[in-house]
Amino acid sequence: MTPSLQIPAELRQLVNDGLWPMNNESCQLQNLRPIIPREIVRTFASDEETIVLYPYPFSTVQEARRTNKYWEDERSALGEIDPELSLIIGDLGIGSDTAIILDYRKEKPRLLRLQWGAEENHWVDCGLSIAELADHIRKQKAEPGAPPNGGPATRSASSGPPEGPPSVS
Repeated sequence: MTPSLQIPAELRQLVNDGLWPMNNESCQLQNLRPIIPREIVRTFASDEETIVLYPYPFSTVQEARRTNKYWEDERSALGEIDPELSLIIGDLGIGSDTAIILDYRKEKPRLLRLQWGAEENHWVDCGLSIAELADHIRKQKAEPGAPPNGGPATRSASSGPPEGPPSVS
C-alpha cells in the first residue's frame, strides 16, 4: 500500500475490530456467504449479486499492474483513474472482472466500481459512501453465525491480498 493513502477511519475501524477480511481464506469464504447482502449490492449494481472484500492491507492499482495483466487490458479503463491513487478493496464476485476501488483523486476518497458496457467499460461511483459500506459490514458481521474473517490485524506472510480481478484472456 502507498503510505500517503490513508485508509478512511470507518474502514480502519472495521480492520481494528476484526470485521474486515484479513487473509485469503476469509476472502474466499465470501463466495459461499457474502458479507454484504444481495439486496444492498443490487441498490448500486443492479446486475450484480455479491461483493467480495479483499484482505487488508490493500494494493494500489499501480502495484497490481506489476503482476496482474488484467490491469494492462484496455477493458480495465485505466485512463479514467489514477493507478497510484486507487486502492483495490474488492470486486463483484467470481467471474465478474469488476474491481471496487477507493479513489483518492479528490480530498475525500470515494468508492468506484468498474462497470462493463457493450462498447467499453467505465469507472462509476458506487452510489454508496464509505460510511454506508462500513455500516452494512458491521450490521452483517454482528448477526449470529457470521463467517470468520481471520481476526484483527493478524496475517501470515502468504496471505497477501488478491491483486485485482482475474487476468483477462
